[in-house]
Amino acid sequence: PLVILQDTLTITTDNQTVTYGESPEFSSIVTGFVNADSESSVFSGAISYSLNPNNSNDVGTYAIIPNVLLNTPANYYVNYVNGVLEVLPATLTITADDKVINNGNPLPEFTATVTGFRYDDVLASVFSEDLMFSIPPVTGPGLYPITPSSTETPLNYDLIFETGTLYVNP
Repeated sequence: PLVILQDTLTITTDNQTVTYGESPEFSSIVTGFVNADSESSVFSGAISYSLNPNNSNDVGTYAIIPNVLLNTPANYYVNYVNGVLEVLPATLTITADDKVINNGNPLPEFTATVTGFRYDDVLASVFSEDLMFSIPPVTGPGLYPITPSSTETPLNYDLIFETGTLYVNP
């Protein structure tokens, strides 16, 4: 009897690098087709992808695992080569809000504007402690820098701190 052995297809998944909050575009290169075979004649659908571990939103490195269903009869054995997804931190910019007081008045409550959140993140979900602010001693009318800071380093963000200005009127 005639025995036809399966040929080997190799599906090599491309590595991807994204910033936290961005969606990767997975892709693969398929090699090993013989004769006039192609993805459309051999596969019964598109290549699908899963990640390991599954929580691909956080900063980290994840295996991209390809999978495909073959038409029957399956004339190929599929060798899968995983790719790597690297999720890099997004940037949060924390800018101290400008404040105005009259000379001799108590210092105001300092606040900041934070930009760059991704997904549904908000200040309270990213930081467990309040932001801190420092200013040099106020010695009279003038301009004083308000410097924001934090003791925390959030998992999914790189922090940029920008100073604001305290205006002390005469």
